[in-house]
Amino acid sequence: MLVQFVVEEKEQGAAQGLVVAYDASPENGTCFLAFQRFGRSVGGGEMFIGMFHFVEYVWRRWNMRKLYAEVPGYSLSHVGDGFDVMTEEARLRDFDYYDGRFWDRVFFSIDKATWEKRAEVWRPYLLEGLAPDAR
Repeated sequence: MLVQFVVEEKEQGAAQGLVVAYDASPENGTCFLAFQRFGRSVGGGEMFIGMFHFVEYVWRRWNMRKLYAEVPGYSLSHVGDGFDVMTEEARLRDFDYYDGRFWDRVFFSIDKATWEKRAEVWRPYLLEGLAPDAR
């Protein structure tokens, strides 16, 4: 494991989830990311903000050129807006068994140049509290 942090709710400090970077390959400039929300925690978008800060941290702390994430098919709906910066790299058909059926496992990548273009819009909003169109 490279690094992991607990994402907390801003007001109460309650744990919302975990963000992890693992399986780093420094010679290739890559690593995998994992994001896990605890239970049915719902708040003011803390997990989204925590994930954003975490990806920014990984880019700045290590010399990575590409980040990967593997997502079981039953969790694809939870990825949401993340598809905006991710590219599907591979799909293992009927790989994970869950809730009485088999699901695909999908591998996504985020390259640094794409992240920088998309994150430019969100940084002021997430870091300074401005609306995305207030720039």
